This record gives sequence, structure tokens and C-alpha cells, in this order.
Amino acid sequence: MNPTRFRPTLTALEDRRNPAISPAQVFQAQQTMAFSQAGLENLAANQNYPFDQTFYQLFQQVLPSMADSNRAAEFVLAEWQLALQSAVAANPALGEILGPYIDQAVNDRVQAGVNAVYADFYALRFGAPPRTPATPTPPTNPDQPATPTDPAAPTDPTDPTDPTDPTQPTEAPPLSTTIPTVNGTPAANGLIIEDLFVGSGATAAVGNTITFDYIGFKVSDGSVLDSSQIQGQPLQAVLQTGSLIQGFVQGVPGMKVGGVRRLYIPSALAYNNGDLVFEVKLNSIP
Repeated sequence: MNPTRFRPTLTALEDRRNPAISPAQVFQAQQTMAFSQAGLENLAANQNYPFDQTFYQLFQQVLPSMADSNRAAEFVLAEWQLALQSAVAANPALGEILGPYIDQAVNDRVQAGVNAVYADFYALRFGAPPRTPATPTPPTNPDQPATPTDPAAPTDPTDPTDPTDPTQPTEAPPLSTTIPTVNGTPAANGLIIEDLFVGSGATAAVGNTITFDYIGFKVSDGSVLDSSQIQGQPLQAVLQTGSLIQGFVQGVPGMKVGGVRRLYIPSALAYNNGDLVFEVKLNSIP
């Protein structure tokens, strides 16, 4: 697993000579965008056509899928745009050569976002149910009996893993799909740390090599910056300055394997281009 594929690494944004996506991914994203645009324009031109019930059922399935595929394409094209801009920033002489490609990446990214909005809109017109992103909640198993507690062993009311506290999850919750609120008191540098689930494995410390899943959001507009799901695999990186951004170097130590933590990372501890919110699930400390 290559840490240069992960946005929280310094090399991923500040030294983007090797983009985190392949030309094949960019081509696929552009094809998805162009095909969807053509289909939606055709649908808009014929929206008063007397479609029968078979078409209605087809569009109820196809249009939400089209919206999702265009949002995924938007992420890829945004990554490509950023890689090109970073290359020009590192070597201004490339500006004349890469300028048209940057403009194309911007246009394609915007069009993919527009396609996603219109696909969801037309899906509603054809009777598909509204799609409201759900806030993840800790999964529960009603068939699993409660774990008996030892009455002779008092529990610590401040312990986040206290099994007698009904507000605490019994297993790690999934990572959020929309930007969450981070609860907690900011440190002097603005970093906020919130444990969603305390694991039971080894504890991460600066200098460890760690493997983790993640999702990051831009506070400015709530959009997804990057995630291990987009990359297709967890990240393995060394928890130290020069490998990860300061928000991770300061925010991840103390996590236990299996734990999930939410971080509000101010711009100064990231890339100096806006505050971020990350959720991290620590998988292992090899």
C-alpha cells in the first residue's frame, strides 16, 4: 500500500508529481460524464414523451445509479485537476502545456456534478423515492444477550467503553458518508478529537506504522475530499511528521486497534487551504 495515494499524506498534495489516479481512471470518468450528459440531454428533450410503466421502472433504477457514478467520476476528475495544478505549481514552465488539460478537467468535473444533480432530479420525476443520506448509527444485534457484569467490580463513569452506558456503541460504527459534526473542546491549535469507539488492541504512538481506513470532508462545502473506499484499500503509513499531515500526527496517537476516531483538523494542520473533518478506523499496527 502506497501512502502517496492518500490525501492526508504530505506527498499526496504537496508533491503531486505522481497523481494518485491512473489515466485509465480519468478516461473512464470522462466517458461516464459524457455518456450521462448525452443521455440526460436526450431525456430533457423528450420528457413530455408518453413513457409507459416499463420505462418508469427502468428510469427509477438507472437514474440513481447514474447519479452515483457521476459523483464518483467527479471525485476522480477533481483529483486529476489537483494533480495537474500541483505539477504546474512545482514547475511553472509546464503551465502552457498543461493549461488546456486543467481547463478540461475543471469543465468535466463541473459537468459530472451537474449530471449527478439532474439524474437525481429526473429519478424523482419518474417516481423513485427521495434519497436522503442517512446518518450512520452504531449497529445493534437484538438477538445477542447482554453481557453480565460483575457487581463486585465498580465501573468508571468516565470510561468511554463502560458496558453499562447505553449511549456507547457495542461495536465500531461505520465511517460517515456525509460530513459529521465533531464534538469536543478544541486544543490551542484548533484540533478537535472525538472518539466514536474505543478499540481493544494495541495503542498507536508516533513512529508506528499503522494501517487504517478513513474518509475526509472539506468543511467549506461538505464534499468528500478522499476516502479509502475511493482508493479501494486501507492506507498504511508511518505516523510521523513528513509522512502524514500534522492533524493526523497529533490526532491519531492514543487510538487503539479497532477504534474509530473523528478529527476536526484546522487548515494550518493540513494543507493551508481549508479546514477538514476526517474519520479514521485503526485496523492494525504491523
